[in-house]
Amino acid sequence: MIRQALHGLDLAPLAIASLVMFVAIFVSISLWALTRSRREVNDWSRLPLEEEPHTVKSQRR
Repeated sequence: MIRQALHGLDLAPLAIASLVMFVAIFVSISLWALTRSRREVNDWSRLPLEEEPHTVKSQRR
């Protein structure tokens, strides 16, 4: 029953639109990343990968 319902739908235009949208976004992000300055990329490379654990100072009374 599901196979018959899906067979009746014409999904080719949706698949083509999805592929075009994916390629456009991928190319846009790639161009954006490749046009960043060397200084900006070096700043990114110095960012920490993990936050340092918060240290709780023990209070002795």
